[in-house]
Amino acid sequence: MLALLHDLHDRLRITVESLSPDDLRASAYPSEWTVADVLSHLGSGSEIALLRARAEGSDGPGQEEMAEVWAVWNARTPEQQAVESVTAIGAYLHSLDELDDAQLEAIRAELGGLDVDASRVIGLRVAELAMHMWDIEVAGDEKATVSDEAVPVLLDVLPVTIRWAARPPHEQDPMRVVVHLEDVAADYLLELGGGGGHLVPVDPDDGGIDDGGTGDGGTDGRGIDATLTGSADAFLRLVYGRLDPAHTPHVTVEGGADLDLLRSCFPGL
Repeated sequence: MLALLHDLHDRLRITVESLSPDDLRASAYPSEWTVADVLSHLGSGSEIALLRARAEGSDGPGQEEMAEVWAVWNARTPEQQAVESVTAIGAYLHSLDELDDAQLEAIRAELGGLDVDASRVIGLRVAELAMHMWDIEVAGDEKATVSDEAVPVLLDVLPVTIRWAARPPHEQDPMRVVVHLEDVAADYLLELGGGGGHLVPVDPDDGGIDDGGTGDGGTDGRGIDATLTGSADAFLRLVYGRLDPAHTPHVTVEGGADLDLLRSCFPGL
């Protein structure tokens, strides 16, 4: 994953070097952000991650210190934000490169009430960089997809991500959705309800997902409400709030839900 982070960083650097002043000021995704805004977000996030890594077991930067970091980044010109974002990400990666195996394994974070181990902490950094690179690349290519190399890592950390990405409508009954990702031959059970979400990989060799409502396939004794079939890229962008009608590859939803309802459950990260 560290090698992948370096590859994504190199790809971002090449992209930044190709951007004109007008490109930096063009709308990214979401449209209220410019490309430079996305780069500033990546740069400030990497700077804060580096401060946290250097905290040596303390809680790391507090809200006031993070606000100071954001203020500095917000005061920069788009050109400065672009250049400094590449530098800040590189500095964070260098700090990880300096760790030995034991130090890497010792990395931990508490996210959404979960104790997240080193592989997923770093995996979430891969996800952050890969998804925001899509935000930039889609500004110049409406058919842009999430980096193929990053997809397996994003899928691995998705059960963590989805715990704070999902915002099911409170008036909506809990839903259980089977997710078939055809291009990576992977199946998941997505449960939405109670103001949150839960995602579980499903091994077809273990009998797949029970849809008979007996309770064997879920936590509440209910059957399957809908089935989503599509690519890993499409499902990832759905969870991250990036599957609007203008940027949706072939996806089907069958049963007691539709794609618009599922979109409403994932307002975006």
